[in-house]
Amino acid sequence: MDARLGPDGDLLDETYRSLITGDELVRQRLVIRLQRHLGEWFLDDAVGLPFDQWIQQTQPDLGQIAARVRTTVATTPGVVSTTDFRATHAVESSLVRVQGTFVTADGTTDGVLAASTVAARSNASPWAILFRSGDLHGAPGGLQAFEGWTGG
Repeated sequence: MDARLGPDGDLLDETYRSLITGDELVRQRLVIRLQRHLGEWFLDDAVGLPFDQWIQQTQPDLGQIAARVRTTVATTPGVVSTTDFRATHAVESSLVRVQGTFVTADGTTDGVLAASTVAARSNASPWAILFRSGDLHGAPGGLQAFEGWTGG
């Protein structure tokens, strides 16, 4: 059980504050983890994704990126398994997408897609996160980042 966060990642005001559990909590945890920069968390600077390193690569190492995102998803409390994680890079738009499937402790199977331009500002949340269940978080440039995603 945890506090529900708003779209900006902050606690909701008193009127709308509520607690969440189950699959909704797992998705919230995934969004937080997939948007955390390496070294950002003061309690453990080894936590997070190395966005700054990835952004500097002319040819992103898609295998490494997919593996790192999959590990982040797999080690999220409430996730019991992951499958089919892969990354693609559209050179003309510099768009990197990582997608895969995960199963929660409640037995729900969901898909996750993280997308970002390689040239995304490093001081902003570089990933837009979309779940097959329909939740969208922080889409840079809107939904066109997810054009063609089949949800798995």
